[in-house]
Amino acid sequence: MIEEHLARADRNVAQSEQRIVQQRTLVEGLKQGGHNTDMAQELLRSFDLTTNYRWQSEIACRRSFGSSRRPRKAAHGTALRPH
Repeated sequence: MIEEHLARADRNVAQSEQRIVQQRTLVEGLKQGGHNTDMAQELLRSFDLTTNYRWQSEIACRRSFGSSRRPRKAAHGTALRPH
């Protein structure tokens, strides 16, 4: 049962990471088009913080339950690593 929850956490983090990559692409497109990106960048920061929190929570959960399985590593430069 715990492994099911951890697998779901892995999927949630992966989905969040994909959203961050999509948001970065959108922000870059807005910048290139000369648009104001203040709100888009704030949303990106929010995604980053939330994803980092999820990643940290997953690590803590795995430690609490003695799972030897490590959470997946971040890709695309997202904030999935501790700061």
